[in-house]
Amino acid sequence: MKAISRRSVFGTAALALVAAAFAAGLSAPFDARAQQAYPDKPVRVVVSSAPGGIDTIVRLLAPALQERTGQAFVIDNKAGANGIIGVQAVTSTQPDGYTILFTTISTLTINPFVYASLPYHPLKDLEPIALHATLPMVWASNPSRGFKSLKDVISYAKANPGKLNVGNPGNGSFGHLLQEALRKKHNIDITLVPFKATPQAITETLAGRVDLCVDNISNLMPYISQGKLTPLAVTSRQRSSALPAVSSWLEDGSGDFEAVAWYAFMAPKGTPQAVIQKLNADITAAIEGPAAQKYLQSTGAQFVPRSPGKVRDFIQGELEKYGSIAKSANITLQ
Repeated sequence: MKAISRRSVFGTAALALVAAAFAAGLSAPFDARAQQAYPDKPVRVVVSSAPGGIDTIVRLLAPALQERTGQAFVIDNKAGANGIIGVQAVTSTQPDGYTILFTTISTLTINPFVYASLPYHPLKDLEPIALHATLPMVWASNPSRGFKSLKDVISYAKANPGKLNVGNPGNGSFGHLLQEALRKKHNIDITLVPFKATPQAITETLAGRVDLCVDNISNLMPYISQGKLTPLAVTSRQRSSALPAVSSWLEDGSGDFEAVAWYAFMAPKGTPQAVIQKLNADITAAIEGPAAQKYLQSTGAQFVPRSPGKVRDFIQGELEKYGSIAKSANITLQ
């Protein structure tokens, strides 16, 4: 066997160190140049829903982003399959910051646990950019039922097993998971009624064909303000400023974790960190502008600036929370 000299070993190590130093020396200027030059053409924002839904806020932000960057942010709606089509439209593109995703809590932290086979992993195939906003969910009932709080609902369900109907936007939806969590925590026998979409679940509650539902505050406030629905509890850690008289389900003991709807900007994995940081700064500035703030306040939403790393930590925590619920309830979609 041929002996390996110390000189050849040290020579190889030295070459490796030189190569690493050279690469490091190149990467920092590259990142700086990328950050300074980006964007130098329009940015495509893929929204994982149909027009007229969550794209409203992105269309509101687009002019502020264009004014800040000098480039258009073009909204491209890719609806279908609970957001999966929109995600795939982004993960299949070059990770250069010119195609990014705007999507929901369900797409990123619920789909991974309710689909038997999912063509993406939210944190392995995507890179967090910014968390747009959070909205408390609201448990609401048809006024004819006479419930004043979520604790009233729990008491009724315990005394009348199987007689309470609760509507949700479909199996595996965010609302469905919250209902499963309530059912398990209080060991109550309630009938969960899945519909095809959020509007139908709300309509059926308004009509009294189901007793109550849970949805985000933006969707339910118009009906609550008109007296057509009775708010029973919010699922945020604290009471909502939009419904100051309504308890948090943490406050009254009907729930044991904070549950808020949220929306995030994501990029394909491999997008340069300089670009991610630039997008985070630009999106944060746009959301903190007067037009976006007025809109968020009108919908009961809140925005807390987070770095991309903090967004990643938040999403990881949400994956753990809702993964546990989905597994416990044995929810599986094809």
